[in-house]
Amino acid sequence: MDKLKMHSKNAADENYKKLADLFPSAVTETVDENGKVIRTIDKEVLMKEINASVSEDNFERYVFSWPEKTKALNIVNAPTSATLRPYLKESTGRDGKGGSFDTNNVYIQGDNLEVLKVLQETYLNKIKMIYIDPPYNTGNDFIYEDDYAQDYEEYLAISGQIDKDGNKLKQNPETNGRFHTDWLNMIYPRIKLARNLLTDDGAIFISIDEGEIENLKKVCNEIFNEKNYVNTFMWLHGKGKKDSWSRTLQQYIVVYAKNKTMLEPWVEKKVCDYEFKNPDNDPKGPWFSGSLSFNEERSNPESEKYYTIKSPSGVEWTRQWMISKEDMDKLIAAGDVSFGKAPKYDGVPRSKIRPGATIEVIPNNIIDDCNTTRGAENYLESLFGSDCFSYPKPYELIQKLASFMDLKDATVLDFFSGSATTAESIMRLNIEKPESNTKFIMVQLPENLDDALTTANNFTKPIIQNAIKYLDNKKLPHNLCEIGKERIRLAGKKLKEEFGEKAKNIDIGFRSLKLDSTNMKDVYYSPTDYEPGLFDDLEYNIKEDRSNEDLLFQVMLELGVPLDCKLDISEINGKQIFKVNKNFLIACFDKEIDDKTITEIAKMKPYYYVMKDNSIANDSVAMNFEQIFNTYSPDTKRKVL
Repeated sequence: MDKLKMHSKNAADENYKKLADLFPSAVTETVDENGKVIRTIDKEVLMKEINASVSEDNFERYVFSWPEKTKALNIVNAPTSATLRPYLKESTGRDGKGGSFDTNNVYIQGDNLEVLKVLQETYLNKIKMIYIDPPYNTGNDFIYEDDYAQDYEEYLAISGQIDKDGNKLKQNPETNGRFHTDWLNMIYPRIKLARNLLTDDGAIFISIDEGEIENLKKVCNEIFNEKNYVNTFMWLHGKGKKDSWSRTLQQYIVVYAKNKTMLEPWVEKKVCDYEFKNPDNDPKGPWFSGSLSFNEERSNPESEKYYTIKSPSGVEWTRQWMISKEDMDKLIAAGDVSFGKAPKYDGVPRSKIRPGATIEVIPNNIIDDCNTTRGAENYLESLFGSDCFSYPKPYELIQKLASFMDLKDATVLDFFSGSATTAESIMRLNIEKPESNTKFIMVQLPENLDDALTTANNFTKPIIQNAIKYLDNKKLPHNLCEIGKERIRLAGKKLKEEFGEKAKNIDIGFRSLKLDSTNMKDVYYSPTDYEPGLFDDLEYNIKEDRSNEDLLFQVMLELGVPLDCKLDISEINGKQIFKVNKNFLIACFDKEIDDKTITEIAKMKPYYYVMKDNSIANDSVAMNFEQIFNTYSPDTKRKVL
């Protein structure tokens, strides 16, 4: 059986393999100064293969760079053995009851850089929408401090661990000579990793202010390609901040697509309030004509909404329409499509919009109808009973952005989740569109609120004190994640009460997971470093404080099984059996597994079966193992750890 790696892929290795597959003739080997064989790309061959030159260091060209950019990229590519551990008691079921895992939503506590690495295998090309509200770098914001000074091996040794003070944050004052460098080192690797998770028709929305918007767009142009820039929304967030020259009323939401050609056009629903007329004496009364299509230049022939319509006069119009062919036929049959003026009727087909109708329009990039920062603070105060979070985004804003996209059965990720506004926004979206079934993944570093008090200003200090008081009353740890998880619980309860029957079936729960070091001991990764006689002193290659559930989730991450998959726990002959996503993955981590148990598992025909490498009861069972599976389920992929 194959042995699981129990660590993420090395991105640099994966990129090298892709290049080697594309241009095998450019791949060669050479020897370094120590006589070690190392992989090498033949530049001359590669240049001929792609018919392009390779720029040298002194070649004048446009580049976007900053100190330590190379090290930031190296950290992106470095693998991690960190994992996610499940915490059932801190989880909430889809109906709002605590201690349940029957939910499709996930809340992850941990450093988002490491979490993004951990999610690479499982959520590669699977996230439809990402919204983040990262530190704005105003001078008082806390910046995630990734240690770029350490060497590669040291980084791998501590990946996924927070520091001795319980966090990895530092303030970034404008007097710091590395003011922009530190922010870029923070944001670049996270956005680069996040891009891998987006679906081909997915998009990322990034809130930012004027301080770093230019640098943010340069980062995104490099990672996503400038041609995948979608738009920059300006949100009028309240009274704004003032200086000696002007008052700034807006913040920005920068949007990039994974592949803009695959991104469906966005529409927003509004009640029509135009001037209505009846130029053709329509028996239904006055109407206003609305667009039903994109012009030829904007049309995408690959779209399922690209088809031909014939007008009553015989003129054919072939382009990308805003609705399906089926819906178009219904509109025409109902007399709700105008083909231009009589008697020719040869104009571009347009919809007849009636008074009071709800219409779909292309959204404006100025957002002034989504509450303000102060309004969001007041809302959270009503939820918690006191002001517990500073400068939150209103749920209306994120809900509006999410409504632009088709998120049916999709997953939305927020890896700077803060007060978990995105989670509530998705729950509200599911009430508004019950067919959506949209899921969320929230990620947040457990920022220590006691430590935050030591650097708090006169505005934020009482807010942090309120948060600590609230957590004390709930007997919860003093960290930001607990505020975020409580917000989801409180908002879910409020939505159930507010919307009643309409919210009856929405999922208001979350699976609570926490980033931690690997479940495996060092010997698992480097057995050759240990003397054979020492193995007698090692109980096993799994850490003593790890449960079977911990092992299961690390296995799920390596095998690419989504963290929200249905999980059933049962017993066969007294052994604990995990069934994930029905029988896609079956795992048993107990010892003394006999022939009878193996046979029962094989009869379930799982796609994957995983167990410990010392689980087999005896040599006789080990000899029969392969034969049993070959008899009942020969296609099952068998793995051990």
